[in-house]
Amino acid sequence: MPRKRVRLTAAARRDLVEIARYVSERSGEERAAQLVRAIVRAAGSCARRPGIGRAHPELGDGVRSFLVKSWRLYYLVVTDGVAVLRILHTRRDLASAWAEEPDDEH
Repeated sequence: MPRKRVRLTAAARRDLVEIARYVSERSGEERAAQLVRAIVRAAGSCARRPGIGRAHPELGDGVRSFLVKSWRLYYLVVTDGVAVLRILHTRRDLASAWAEEPDDEH
């Protein structure tokens, strides 16, 4: 069985960079690196088991999310794996964050 791919959209890449910067400034580089690794592992889990997490039909057909510590990874199942759409803190206003910048890469 071929390995499932994880693709980060431009918005998700920006989110990940911002998360790393934010956590690094507040808790140190090692803590930020640990969190980034946890998010990457979670994305891999979503690719291997695409039905995990919660469905979000209000965000679009097929959009699901998976919780990683205090961040929620939003993804779509695609032919060869998953496309990570956004990675947002659970306290963030979802509607405004989702509307910030459309990402048509998926």
